[in-house]
Amino acid sequence: MLTGFASGLPALILFRSVATGGGEAFYTPSANKLISETHPESSRATALSIHQAALYTGFIVSGVIATSIAGLWGWRHAFYVFGISGIVLALILILRIRPPSFSPLPVPDSSFPVRLSCSGCLPALQ
Repeated sequence: MLTGFASGLPALILFRSVATGGGEAFYTPSANKLISETHPESSRATALSIHQAALYTGFIVSGVIATSIAGLWGWRHAFYVFGISGIVLALILILRIRPPSFSPLPVPDSSFPVRLSCSGCLPALQ
């Protein structure tokens, strides 16, 4: 949404590359963790594939919608519409998503041998 407020090329580069890229860097790991925590192992691959397909479908559809908005009201309004929609969606998800009641990953007990170093992992060079 901040991209719509850019007044020149340096601000546009800052908002589009640094701010957007920095925000998107956190998305994939957290989305994968959320999906793996809320779906059992038997359906996890399907859930992840639906999520990934939805991402690519969203890229295509958003391009068409953004082009239409930009043609009607200007390029800045496309960023405003998607930014406000994203904020509304985030608020809805914050109110709807609850932590899972189960732990999908096994918790190792104290007798589990933990290897803290890799001495002896590689053969000695002769």
